[in-house]
Formats: sequence, structure tokens, C-alpha cells
Amino acid sequence: MLTVEQASAWLQERRGSFPPDLTAMRRGLDAAGAAPTAAGVAFRAIDANGVSAELHEPADDSAGTGALLYLHGGGFVAGCPTSHRPLASRIAAQSGRLLLLPDYRLAPEVRYPASLEDAAAAWAFLIDQGTSPRKMAVIGDSAGGGLAVALVQRLLERNEATPAALVLLSPWLDVSVSGRRAKELEARDPTITIPLLRWLGERMQSEAAASRFAPLEHAFAGFPPTLIQVGSDEVLLEDSERLASKLRAAGCAVDLEVAAGLFHVYQAFAPRLAEADAAIERIGAFLTLTLA
Repeated sequence: MLTVEQASAWLQERRGSFPPDLTAMRRGLDAAGAAPTAAGVAFRAIDANGVSAELHEPADDSAGTGALLYLHGGGFVAGCPTSHRPLASRIAAQSGRLLLLPDYRLAPEVRYPASLEDAAAAWAFLIDQGTSPRKMAVIGDSAGGGLAVALVQRLLERNEATPAALVLLSPWLDVSVSGRRAKELEARDPTITIPLLRWLGERMQSEAAASRFAPLEHAFAGFPPTLIQVGSDEVLLEDSERLASKLRAAGCAVDLEVAAGLFHVYQAFAPRLAEADAAIERIGAFLTLTLA
């Protein structure tokens, strides 16, 4: 078992150079898929309305009907079902529900909103299987967290069925990194820098103003109960704080957990970090409550 200090030091040692090598970045994130997965979870590849995806099926499905849509992180330019299989499988096991992990299209080969279109197709696939949206949640980490917020906004704008719960792990919502405390937070962040975020934003963002990724600028009325988990020592802390403030102002239920001394998507360190294990247990409890 690692301490928070050991995990932070490990990340600091592996922080890449700038500007990053995209091929190396993708290879490094994909390597995370070699970590152990949750016991008792089976995986199979499926086609979700034309989007390649991986279905996680926990042996203990005592929670009954329902499903989770997990949108992976990776700055919109990296990541895939394999890279996020370890973390997603632990959430599936903890919740006792099926989990769908789509392989949405990445930038810069295909820019946003292609990723949003794929997320919407995966959501529609779950609906088409007869799953009640009252028993469904959308989960996302980092860029996937921002994508999850954009997906709910899209569903609301189109008067389509929305999930009963939203879980966000260190969501990335502001690609311009305009927060007032960004430099202060960057000094504490062992993995992410402001130049990196802006570099990623330049490569994922659409040139068409109407298609730009800016979820914090959209409406939040009608959002489902939301759990946000974020570390105190990460550049993206302000994104979570601003989102929580906007949700509260819109009259939505939101639980913002700021983990002292922790870093970006620290939940990925489960089962090697006690704080990560505890966070995933809280996610399971939140889903049990909201999807009952």
C-alpha cells in the first residue's frame, strides 16, 4: 500500500516533457490498463450504436437492473477502454451494475464534438436495451468528466431522457484554464501543468464557435444529483468548485468532495492507495442511494 506522498512522488517523477509527444502519451496511458482489475468482473467487446465499447459485467449484480456509462479521461487525445479498465471495473464491482465504456473518437484526428456524439450514441444504446434512465448514471474522469457534463446538457437541451445520477472525478471543464488560482494550484500539482492543458485544448477544440467545448457556459437547470471528487492539489480543482457553485445556483443536488493533499484522478491508484479505495466505496454508496 502506498502513502499519498509516495504516490505523488511517483507521479512527479513520471511527468512528461513539454510539448508532449502524443504517441508516447497515448502509449503511456494505455499501459495503465495492465494494472489489476476488480475481481469478479467480466469484460466483452460490443458495438454500441456504431461506437466500439467494452461492457463490464460484475458477478455480483445484486443491485439489480440498471447500468453505468463511463466516459474515460485522457485530455480528449488519449485513452481507451483498455486504459481505464482497472478503474472502471472497480466502480462496476462496487456498484453491482453493468458498465459501458465507449471508445469515443479522439482528437486531433477528429475534433470535438465527435467525442460528444459518440457518448450520446453509447447512452442511446443503453436506452435501446430497455434500461430505465431512472436506474442509470453517467460517470467520467478528467476530460471524460467534462464530456459527461456536456452529454447531460445535450440531453436536456433536446428533451431526451437523462441519467438519474452523475459522478465526476476531477472533471476538466475549462480548456482555457482561466481560473484565478490556476498558477497557485499548478505549483502543487504533481502531474498536470497549465501549458499542457492549453496544448490539449488547442488540439481538441472545434474551429466552429457553435461547436466549442465550454460546458461551464451552458445551463444546469434539471441536472441530476451529482457527486464530484477532486484533489486539493490539482490545477483542475477550480473547475470542480465552479461547477458545484453553478449546480447549487440552479437548484441541483451536488456533493463536492475535495480530498486533502490528493492529486488528479487519484481513484486510479486503487487498490494501492487507501484514499482511492475509500473514494470508490463512496461512489458505490452514492449510486446505491440515487439509483434505488
